[in-house]
Amino acid sequence: MTDNHYTQQQKDLNGLKGWLILVGFGLIFKPVYLIVSLVPIYQEIFSSTQWEIITTEGAQTYGHTLVPFIIGESLINIFLFVAAFYLLYLFFTKHYLFPKIFIFIAGFTFIFVLIDAWVGAIILKTPFIDNETGRELFRSGIYAIIWIPYMYVSKRVKATFVKGKTNEELST
Repeated sequence: MTDNHYTQQQKDLNGLKGWLILVGFGLIFKPVYLIVSLVPIYQEIFSSTQWEIITTEGAQTYGHTLVPFIIGESLINIFLFVAAFYLLYLFFTKHYLFPKIFIFIAGFTFIFVLIDAWVGAIILKTPFIDNETGRELFRSGIYAIIWIPYMYVSKRVKATFVKGKTNEELST
C-alpha cells in the first residue's frame, strides 16, 4: 500500500459520517435527556418542604447518610451534564481527545448508575434495582457495549478525530 493510497483512504474516512452520525445525535440529545429526567427529581427533592423533611433530625425520613448521598449524586449528575457539552464540543471540532473522553464518560456513566443504585438501595432500604434503575442500567450498559468498542476499532474515528495532534502523531 502506497502512502498516497493510505492518505486518500484516510481522507475518504475523515468526517462526521456513517455511524458517527448516530453518535452525534446521541450527544446532541444527552443534555436534553439529562434535563428532562433529572430536573423534576431534583425539584421535588430540593423543594423547601421535601428538603426540610429529609434533613430534619428525628423526622421519619431522616437519615444521616441520605443528605451526602443526594448531594454527591447531584454533583456527579452536574459533572455528566457539563461533560455532555464538552463531548459535543470535542465531537464537532473533531478533536483527537474525543474518543478517549467519550469512552471514559460512557464507562463512568454505567459504573455510576450501578454504584448509585447499590448505595441508594442500602441507604433507602429499597430493592437494588427497580424498574427505572433497571432501564437506566440497561440503556447505559448497551450504550457502552456498542460505542466503546466502536471508538477503539473504527477507522473513521481514527481518521476523523485528529484536530490538535502534531504532524508526528498523525504519521504514526
